[in-house]
Amino acid sequence: MIQKRQSHAPAVNGPLPARRAATGLALALAIACTAGYARTDDLTSPSPASRLPAHNKMEDMNLATGTAWSVAPGYAVTAWHIIAETGDIALVADTGIEYEANVVLIDEELDIALLAIENDGSRLASLPMAEIGSRLGASVFTVGFPRVDVMGRSPKVSQGIISGTNGLNDDPSHYQTSLPIQPGNSGGPLLNLKGEVVGVISSMLAVRNPGLDEPILLPNLNIAVKITEVQRLLESLPDELRPVDPVTSPEQSLEALAENVRQSVLIVVAR
Repeated sequence: MIQKRQSHAPAVNGPLPARRAATGLALALAIACTAGYARTDDLTSPSPASRLPAHNKMEDMNLATGTAWSVAPGYAVTAWHIIAETGDIALVADTGIEYEANVVLIDEELDIALLAIENDGSRLASLPMAEIGSRLGASVFTVGFPRVDVMGRSPKVSQGIISGTNGLNDDPSHYQTSLPIQPGNSGGPLLNLKGEVVGVISSMLAVRNPGLDEPILLPNLNIAVKITEVQRLLESLPDELRPVDPVTSPEQSLEALAENVRQSVLIVVAR
């Protein structure tokens, strides 16, 4: 049974049309695509910026893609909005191995979902979660799967800083970051330079242009859910869900960190 922590959905919705070929639930992706930015009916609230989901949605095939990451043996975290309107979920590792997944717990307001990974998903390396929040100006990065329809299925790295320790309207449950992200990064881990997860990528920011139907994305300004919020959700789960201990080693190079993290991130394919 799915545990549902909130009933109020985040103010994000709308298509990001693209084209892609798929096998099984997922992957063999076509290079050719037609893409546009997400549309939403409530771009005036909050003002002046509004959240747009950072995931790919292909209306012609009724598919959505994003990023997930292994939080404990057999479990993964992702963004709820990727899978909210779908029935089947597949997770695809960097190795090409495809796993079936089922929703265990959701928090619609935070836009977080916990998935149970089938087919030996417990073998995936899990990422540690930070015990201490990131400070203003701290260096952070993400590894994920933006625009797999054109950029390919290999994981992509993006680096930036914590540009705000609160989200929109000073929401204390979120960070603002300067990471360059694209549709498909949603659900991915936001990590510090010790390789600990400090947040979950949630959405991009945009403003309405009165002369255009489509919103204008604000470059390098996006929202991530703080990992402390995810940790609170996991406290309600059985003892078998045991996250990895925080890292005690010093900071590492981005190259070394990315190589480790790529083993723990997965493409989410929902339809």
